[in-house]
Amino acid sequence: MKRAYLMVVDHDVPARERLTRLLRASGYVVCPASSAEQALELLRAAGRLPDMIFVSAAVPEATALYPTLIRSASLSKIAYLIIAARGQDFAVFRPGSTTERIFDPRSLTQLIDRIVIPPRFAPVSERRALRA
Repeated sequence: MKRAYLMVVDHDVPARERLTRLLRASGYVVCPASSAEQALELLRAAGRLPDMIFVSAAVPEATALYPTLIRSASLSKIAYLIIAARGQDFAVFRPGSTTERIFDPRSLTQLIDRIVIPPRFAPVSERRALRA
């Protein structure tokens, strides 16, 4: 089991449940939240911070959550991705970037692993990809 701890923030219940199921089936521990406000409450109360936060592009406060995280020394280290469902695939981008990448569910888990697994533990081929 991968054991990376992820948070999924989406006010759309079916979309949040779909991504949560996909990530759990892939071996991740997932904490779902229905809003940016609930996500912040969960982060403050958590004994363990997530390795990555996925925020739906449709969440009204999605853009407000990121600045809150980067102002906090402990929370600023969490990988933060904005995600939108596109049929069976996902569009993913980082805040401040105009580059959007489309991932099928399997590629999405590979992306997560590349980001949350420390590079020194990743295979050499993945370490090269991280530097690119």
